[in-house]
Amino acid sequence: MHRGDYMDKLPQMQFPDYIVIAVYFVTIIFTGLYFSRLIRKVKDYFCAGSTMPWWLAGTSFYMASFTALFFVLYNEIAYVYGIVALSYVWLLTAGIFISGLLLSIRWRRARAMTPIEFMERRFDKNVHQIYV
Repeated sequence: MHRGDYMDKLPQMQFPDYIVIAVYFVTIIFTGLYFSRLIRKVKDYFCAGSTMPWWLAGTSFYMASFTALFFVLYNEIAYVYGIVALSYVWLLTAGIFISGLLLSIRWRRARAMTPIEFMERRFDKNVHQIYV
C-alpha cells in the first residue's frame, strides 16, 4: 500500500470537530479575560493571594509535577523494565511528600513565590540569568 493510499483512508475533520475546537478556544479566551481582572500580581497567580490552604497548595504542586513527558516516559520504562516504573513512581511520590513536610515551613518563611525568586534573593540577579 502506498503512503498516498493510506492518507486517503484517514478520517477527515468534520463540521462537529471544528465546532468543538472553536468552543474550546472561546472558552480559553473567556477564562483568560475573566481572570485577568482578578490576577494583578505574581503573588495572585502563584499563591492565590496567600488564601489557598496548605493541603490544596500541596496537591497543586504535586499535580503540576506531572507533565506530558511523565506519561510518555513512564510508559516506555514500564514496557521495557516492567515493575521498575511503578516502583519509581511510588518513590517519587514518597520523596515529594517527605520533602514537602521538611521544606514547606522554610519555604513559607522565605516569602518567595518561585524558586528563581528565592535564588535571586539568596544570591544575586545573575542566578536568574543562569537558570533562564
